Amino acid sequence: MKKILFSIALLAIIGAGCSVNSGSAPTISSAKTTYQVEITKSPTFKNTLSLTAKDTTSIEELMLQAGDKFTSQFNATNNETVTQLDGVIATASKEWNLYINNQKINFTNLNKVTAKSGDKVEWKYELTK
Repeated sequence: MKKILFSIALLAIIGAGCSVNSGSAPTISSAKTTYQVEITKSPTFKNTLSLTAKDTTSIEELMLQAGDKFTSQFNATNNETVTQLDGVIATASKEWNLYINNQKINFTNLNKVTAKSGDKVEWKYELTK
């Protein structure tokens, strides 16, 4: 009798550790892409960050993965500016500009700028205009 109770208890313990995943299969919207974000500090000094995000993602979401390598803030008119990127701080004479597929992007909020799989994302440290 003790052996039967012990066997039942053992099966219950083993069975408790087993589970079946009843969740749905991954969808296209959950697909991930690795973006190569190029940071050009000068013509001879570039760095590339590999960041993973959804196939279509906001630049803000993408750059937040860079952690302390990326800082931005909103000014009095509620426009976002990049204040620091990869250890280089924006100054009165030089600023960080965003390019997607070699096209300069003028933005007011990085959350409203999107990148999709295959896009070339680049930040350039350039003279303020």
